[in-house]
Amino acid sequence: RDRHRIISTLDVQCIRGTDIYDLSFYKKPRIQTIVGNEKCSFRVDYASDVLTEKSKYLVFPPRTEGFLYYHQQRDSLPGEVRFCLADVSDTHTGTDLLLPNGLPWSIPLWYIVSAPRYKILLQKLIADGLVSTELVQRCEWMFPAAWARKRRRATVLVNWNDVFAVAIDTKHMKLWIAGEKGMEETMLLTGRILSEYAGDSTGCVHARIEYDPVHEIDVVNVFKVQKTAGQVPLSLNRRVKPTFSSLALWLKT
Repeated sequence: RDRHRIISTLDVQCIRGTDIYDLSFYKKPRIQTIVGNEKCSFRVDYASDVLTEKSKYLVFPPRTEGFLYYHQQRDSLPGEVRFCLADVSDTHTGTDLLLPNGLPWSIPLWYIVSAPRYKILLQKLIADGLVSTELVQRCEWMFPAAWARKRRRATVLVNWNDVFAVAIDTKHMKLWIAGEKGMEETMLLTGRILSEYAGDSTGCVHARIEYDPVHEIDVVNVFKVQKTAGQVPLSLNRRVKPTFSSLALWLKT
């Protein structure tokens, strides 16, 4: 069945009906593409089962039919490959496939550049004109291969206002914030951020870092909550902005 998953492009503006395929219930499906005159392939996976000690891979959920495409907010910053849920009759509208935590499923460019198993995917992005050699070199500089290969599912903020998930049952989490001068590892203390949402649930909150001009500090704005993994995150009626010093929010390492 792998022979039916052949993608012609990762450019969302050029997607055709033949680029639509179904990944439902597959664990690590193979995707084929043409680079130059050669047919090549790579595998994708959905997510790890964080509830088990062995961290087994989860299968793609039901109705995972659509296409892979490259998503990028700014040309100068690394983007990511996402999966848009769509059908053959309409390739121009759709929604992104979501992870159990409610954020979009993706393969970050910084990881694609570092991982040998995604060499073909990187070549396809370059061939499609979606990624420049300069951007690849920037990724190699910002995210050393030895670091990136071990952190496929790390929380890396490429854009300052990137949304990230904070597990409800955790007391701290690591963030890596990328910038013009490199990347910084930061430990985020979650107690005051989660507030009344903290507990033993498998859910999470969605948050982003914002600058508070009144107190002249960085704060974490929580704007969605997911009570159980797999559920649709609910928007909060009020925007939670912790008003405490940055020292209480961050432990920089």
